[in-house]
Amino acid sequence: GMIDLCFNRSGDKILLFRRDGSALEVFSTTDGAKLSKIRTPDLQRASHALFVGDGEEIVIAIGRPSATGGEETVVLKLDAESGRPHEELVIEQGITSMAISPDDSGVAIGLPDGSVVFLRAEELGFQKHLRAHDDAVSMLAYHPHQPHIATASTDLSVKVWDYETGELLNHYLGISSRPNDLEFSPSGELLALIDNGESVRIWKLADTRVGEF
Repeated sequence: GMIDLCFNRSGDKILLFRRDGSALEVFSTTDGAKLSKIRTPDLQRASHALFVGDGEEIVIAIGRPSATGGEETVVLKLDAESGRPHEELVIEQGITSMAISPDDSGVAIGLPDGSVVFLRAEELGFQKHLRAHDDAVSMLAYHPHQPHIATASTDLSVKVWDYETGELLNHYLGISSRPNDLEFSPSGELLALIDNGESVRIWKLADTRVGEF
């Protein structure tokens, strides 16, 4: 199945998440040694998994049927060695994207209804809610230095927000197909998106698109 990769903050560990639900695996990037392997039947319904901080913990989102017949998501913070959960939060929707803030203090979760929910990473406590789009929030990217977050949606738009105040800072249109990935440059001055048609767009945060590939 597909594999998601995630480095820890220092880069000495890498998390491999097999989308077929077979395992979460942690490896050393120094010598390639496998540090841990987490197996659980719930992984078959997992959609996202990310390191928090130095790689001692993993945040993972697992979908399941809700009591009302719909879909809900259990967000867990796991010990990266044993797989034992420390914290748990239930969100009453399936989720479409997830990101960890650069300082590891926050978790942003994109939802099918166009909203973004912000959680405190330490205890997965609710922080705030942002109505960002008219359709699913398919990609999220935290700014590397400012309290800003970029959101890309299946409504074919990209927005940049101040997530502390909820202010919309930038709004970009003209995407031709579903967003597949979204990233800030290390300086935070540029924002790049690749869509389902494999077109890459790069914007200056002022407001002008500066490149398309």
